[in-house]
Amino acid sequence: TFFNPKLGAQWRIKPNAKLFASIAVGNREPNRDDLDQTTPASRPTSEHLIDYEMGYAFRNGRFSAEVNAYHMDYRDQLVLTGKLNDVGAALRNNVPSSYRQGLELQARAMLGSRSSIGGNATFSRNKVRDFTDYSDDHDNGGQRATTFHETDIAFSPSVIASGEAGYRLWNNATHSHADISWITKYVGKQFLDNTSSDDRTLNSYFVNDLRANVSLTGMKGVKSIDFNLTVRNIFSELYESNGWSYSYWENAQRVSGVGYYPQAPINVLCGVTVRF
Repeated sequence: TFFNPKLGAQWRIKPNAKLFASIAVGNREPNRDDLDQTTPASRPTSEHLIDYEMGYAFRNGRFSAEVNAYHMDYRDQLVLTGKLNDVGAALRNNVPSSYRQGLELQARAMLGSRSSIGGNATFSRNKVRDFTDYSDDHDNGGQRATTFHETDIAFSPSVIASGEAGYRLWNNATHSHADISWITKYVGKQFLDNTSSDDRTLNSYFVNDLRANVSLTGMKGVKSIDFNLTVRNIFSELYESNGWSYSYWENAQRVSGVGYYPQAPINVLCGVTVRF
């Protein structure tokens, strides 16, 4: 049973601008496999979070922007440490102290009556304090422990950004329209475990999509027909969005095994929706 309160306030400094701040408490129980893959002696406890946020937002008829700063202070966050249970399955364990802090930015502007441009970005630090990593020791048996004063949380890029530019074609006679959008996404470097090792990483990637939506109206017997076409990864960027790692000690050296989940080069998704 958890009590997760949140307190917030906002100050409208102008009709189209405001400042806001909040503090929230969050608690979360372990996942089911955190419980059934462990023994009473190794069973983890719940996570505890205090989230502090403060920001500024502005909006008028043609432009909007928002900046938000946050600090998420964790106690007993559940992360993979390399520890294994009695049948060799990886366990998530509570780490005493960790945090995520950063700055979120977003903006959107209308460039005339038919075109718009917008984007968002997050710049962050995601760290575990006093982290102990466990890896199999093939020389001596068991596992070897390595302690880090402060290290990066796995799968937590420090930079994420995306943007979209759009244009609308309009037929006044039939009220039909077509929307064309160019969409970009950048994801920074990520670590595959919590050791901040460059031997176990996902490289940053930058991908672009082209999307077209056409809505036809004014036809007899139907309200509208919508055609949707998305060309994904239009430049066939070779990248991996996920992966895994396993490392062990052998001949007094740490050996890394890494696996990646490659994403498709250029691919197309299309669909048709008919409304009666």
